Amino acid sequence: MVAPLRLPFSKTLSSNMLAFLYGTENSTRAMLSGVLPFEAVRILHSEDEYSITLIIAGVFSILLTVSSGRLIRIFSRKFVFTLSYILALVSCVLFVFAEYYSTHIAFLLRAIGASLGLICLSLYVLDFVHPSAMIKVESRRVTYAAITWTIGPTLGIQLWHMDYRYPFILGAILIIFQIIFFWYLRIQEKDQITPPKDENTHMFSILKRYIQNKHLRVAYLIAFTRSAFWVINYAFLPLYVLKAGFDTYIAGYLLGIIGIMLLLAPIIAKYATQIGVRKSIILSMCCGGFLHITTGLLLEPALIGLLLIVFASFFNEVSDVVGNLPFLKVVKPSIRTEMTLVFSTFRDLSQLVTPMLVYIILFLGQL
Repeated sequence: MVAPLRLPFSKTLSSNMLAFLYGTENSTRAMLSGVLPFEAVRILHSEDEYSITLIIAGVFSILLTVSSGRLIRIFSRKFVFTLSYILALVSCVLFVFAEYYSTHIAFLLRAIGASLGLICLSLYVLDFVHPSAMIKVESRRVTYAAITWTIGPTLGIQLWHMDYRYPFILGAILIIFQIIFFWYLRIQEKDQITPPKDENTHMFSILKRYIQNKHLRVAYLIAFTRSAFWVINYAFLPLYVLKAGFDTYIAGYLLGIIGIMLLLAPIIAKYATQIGVRKSIILSMCCGGFLHITTGLLLEPALIGLLLIVFASFFNEVSDVVGNLPFLKVVKPSIRTEMTLVFSTFRDLSQLVTPMLVYIILFLGQL
């Protein structure tokens, strides 16, 4: 029997609803993933400027993410989660203006909104899902995300060719519906969720406690690595398609194919359980890394490089299904909020470090 989506008062979030929330939260970002690289280069005039913009957004996003415990303590996760939607909504509006400074601010707000949303969703999973059901929730999460990441990139590029404003207008409309749906769920978190204590919301004390735990350090490295892969894919794969001599539509189709593979999440979860989470993570990262390195060794962007990236994406999707489990199973309930604030920065750090490395490579290539 499928768990109902809407909650009566005082009920907890079901695993089905958590996965559904994650899928809907991804819808706008998925649709804009294929559009933003082209739009950024068009407005900012260079790939170097695009990389610098992502770096700046990453820096501010990390600082706010680690300090977001105070926001949760003062307000609640419901309001912080709503704030993430509002920031994403404002970023869509700024992208519509298509001006130099508004584009910079839009990338910044988009990064911060995505980070706050990830924090709240991760905390809801930790509070409402039993550890034994974690892998089931993660596979459902990826499955729901697969729908948006299959349709979104292709739809976004199709709309962008009609008018550059259309994908951002549709994105803003989707976010408004997401806000309405989230509050329609009537989540009652007072009885299940305890806000972080004031003394545990200081950024440096949280970082110190996290770094001292070797298991949490490994969990962070795993999450950072797979996130860095997706940054490369969605921030720079569309530009690679152009360099290889293909039309912009091909970028949307490729991203859609990668999204379709996410539908294999339940099967991946089944076999990962049999093989073991540790072996699954090691195998997927080794295979994905090898294919990406092989792509980088090609003399010029080419069709074979695009195929290698697609195959590498499958192995990274294996990491997506099981990659969060080391953290979800290790973190203690008494410090889950504080540790989640640090863990959630893996996305921000990957969005900071990866463009920085790309910028350095592009700079050295011009010498």
